[in-house]
Amino acid sequence: MANAETNPRRLSTAHLILVPAIISLAVTSLRLVGELQHWSKTYFNTEVGGGGAIVGMTWLAPIFGIYFTIRLAVNERPCSALRAIAFGILGVFVIFASAPAERLAF
Repeated sequence: MANAETNPRRLSTAHLILVPAIISLAVTSLRLVGELQHWSKTYFNTEVGGGGAIVGMTWLAPIFGIYFTIRLAVNERPCSALRAIAFGILGVFVIFASAPAERLAF
């Protein structure tokens, strides 16, 4: 496997998380100002967990998941596509298995 000196496209951990960290800080700051200024509850709900407001951290999880997947797939290809998909499915299963039953009721 090539190291960082021989592969200029290889990502460092700091470089990989810089963009999401800046976006998270910006969204958090915007949300803080929106809640303190009592802007529209559609965008900045003050309930615990945000109450489904549009501006919030929850919406960033799938966006950053896609971002990390693309960045890592371009630079660090998985050994097996089947194994990568299996770990994704396992992650979804762990999330649902660890959630309290009353939160999963539809």
